[in-house]
Amino acid sequence: DRLYLTNQAGLSESDLEIVLNYLHTKSIINLVELQKYRNNRTSLLSRVTAFLDNLDRKGPDAISQFYRAFEEANNRAFHQLPSKSSCDVDGPTPGATKWYPESEGSEIYCKKLKQDMPELTNGARLSDIVLQQLVQYLAIEKVFNEAEKEKYLTRNEELHWRVTEFLRDVRSKGRRSCRLFYQALELYSSDVHNSLPSSKFNDMEPLQLC
Repeated sequence: DRLYLTNQAGLSESDLEIVLNYLHTKSIINLVELQKYRNNRTSLLSRVTAFLDNLDRKGPDAISQFYRAFEEANNRAFHQLPSKSSCDVDGPTPGATKWYPESEGSEIYCKKLKQDMPELTNGARLSDIVLQQLVQYLAIEKVFNEAEKEKYLTRNEELHWRVTEFLRDVRSKGRRSCRLFYQALELYSSDVHNSLPSSKFNDMEPLQLC
């Protein structure tokens, strides 16, 4: 992927800005690094190359977050990545990038949530506090509008029914909504996230930039 990302069709100036902002909010890069890679006095190629080198040193989680951000920044370019193409056909070729499910542009999160629904709704796994945190997170990410957010934060119904309707809404909003739900669940309740039936999808090899 490195050759693709450093040529003109890969990581553009606007893409880089979106990716940098995202990684900074996730504490993957600090403020000094953010300003360094934004410095327009240095060529884009030099900044992207240094940025990718830094990601390699930060490890698999940083790289996974990068791919997630790049998919949101430029979906077309993301799906043209060499490693993505190899995964779409017959799986990765020897030595190619291994993809975390969080980074895939697929329906895997919708399938995960369908599989996990009985556990999440019948096992009292989500507390009221966690539900509120999930709703707030998805509202910040523009999955829920203000009215939808208030619906889940102010209703007095039994928790089971609020969780059930919340998860149905998440599923109905599609792939991005489901992906962000799991991202938020891992952030606010990692024990629940890691114990779900679909957790087996996370048993994948570490990711590296090609």
